[in-house]
Amino acid sequence: SKNEKKLKPRLNFAIQKNILIVTDDVAKYYAINIDNGDIIWSKNNIVPFNSEIKIKDNFFYAVDYKNILRSISIKDGLENWNLKTEESLTKSNTKISIVIKNENIYFNNSIGDITAVNSRNGQLVWQLPTQSNNINRNAFKLSNSKLVIEGDSIFFSNNKSEFYSIDTITGLINWKNEINSDLKPIVIGKFIITVSNKGYLYIIDKKKGNIVRISDLYKDYKIKQREGIFTTGFIVARNKVYLSNNKGKLIISDL
Repeated sequence: SKNEKKLKPRLNFAIQKNILIVTDDVAKYYAINIDNGDIIWSKNNIVPFNSEIKIKDNFFYAVDYKNILRSISIKDGLENWNLKTEESLTKSNTKISIVIKNENIYFNNSIGDITAVNSRNGQLVWQLPTQSNNINRNAFKLSNSKLVIEGDSIFFSNNKSEFYSIDTITGLINWKNEINSDLKPIVIGKFIITVSNKGYLYIIDKKKGNIVRISDLYKDYKIKQREGIFTTGFIVARNKVYLSNNKGKLIISDL
């Protein structure tokens, strides 16, 4: 509608065969036939969505602003089950990350809790708080990276200088290191690669969490220039790191 367009909604997408699943931050979700553009079904949620969409079998999973994970049928848009986690007093614009391995769904909410849920029945497997109780009032200041699963470990970091490795089976912390980054880490072999918000490249031992090497990718910037610069994303390809920042620069570094 015209009123919804004025809100400039952010859309989240996922696809299964010829069906495009969409959720947005005006509390709508719908399925579209990608061959002809027809809307298959359209539903309204109680509150807007604020997460990635993940698909497993005939259901998709998304988290809304109340930190509720919802399992929804792709066929007709009806809710299968939901799991409510603690709600923050303030809204965070950081998109919540969801990953799936075997029968479990893992996601982080706006106050930093990592939760494991059984995908079939929505039962809680385990939950790990990573922040103190006062984060509830300041959730808008917390920014987490996307979750990455490799083997039996979940890797992620945040802008509170915390990099975690968590056991997917028990929910216990394997190790924790001080790295300030809300960018999705990359796992290659025995190592994890990440870049801090200030442009430092970290190579980390995946098993023990020891930092193998730190490289300053912003070394050509003057000290005063660095104050207003932060990293917006990076990828690794063919032994090179490609990094972008908020100043519109692309930095290419030999890994």
